[in-house]
Amino acid sequence: MRPILPEAWIAADWQPPAIAFAASVAASLLLAALGRRRQAGLAAASGLLVALFLVFGVRMVTPRMLPERLPWLVLAATTLGLAGDMLGLRGAALAAVSGLAAAAGAWFMLGAPRALPDLARIAAEALPVLVAFAVPLWQLVPGRAGLTACASAAAACALLAAGLHLAGSATLFPGLALAAAAAGLGAVLAGAVLAGSGTGLAGSFALASAIAGIAVAAGLAQRAVPVWLASAAPLAGLALAPMAARLLGLGQAHPLGAALAVLGAGSPLVLLAWLGGRGG
Repeated sequence: MRPILPEAWIAADWQPPAIAFAASVAASLLLAALGRRRQAGLAAASGLLVALFLVFGVRMVTPRMLPERLPWLVLAATTLGLAGDMLGLRGAALAAVSGLAAAAGAWFMLGAPRALPDLARIAAEALPVLVAFAVPLWQLVPGRAGLTACASAAAACALLAAGLHLAGSATLFPGLALAAAAAGLGAVLAGAVLAGSGTGLAGSFALASAIAGIAVAAGLAQRAVPVWLASAAPLAGLALAPMAARLLGLGQAHPLGAALAVLGAGSPLVLLAWLGGRGG
């Protein structure tokens, strides 16, 4: 990963997470000053977007590009979430928009094919990629109190970063996952001292798309079982978090309990990714 700041200040691999965290905290404080505490999740989206565009720059993407698509994916998801916040989407309308967002995100990360031969070529990969988008959206987008969605997303991204690193993935992908985790954590920590903070749809859509996008990009770029296990870890963590919370006696209504439930549910797949990486 190319350095953004002088490496004398901070190592290149740690720069995107540090920038995402700092930008997220700063955006949280700005939103609080503007009286927008219920949209504190937008701070996480802002921090992540700053880091992603600094890493990749502003460029047009081609079907062969995978991680380079992530800034545009998260930007589109953030914009969609902002529109949903402004329109007050709830219930069936929100579920329909989330479903369309999952399909659009999967299509985009598979190269945005338009011709029938290209669509047929991606048919085998379409279902798992669609699931990768549907699970985070299903778990994070429905209205949750406070910043639990941000905390859950940060934990899921931490699982992804750890799993990809232990699976022997290219450094870029764990670094991107860690940047997403840092952005979510920044919003949670800032929100902890700002009463009335909430994630909002902008933050939920952005973080869900980041989890799915990074997992899909890593899985498609490095077609190895340990990497696939690592990419599945955050999805399992989010989907099975309610069960893990009951087994571990955690309260998901609190950000810490929500994060620990995700970590507990997804950790077995991280362990399997590590064992697979060692075996490889």
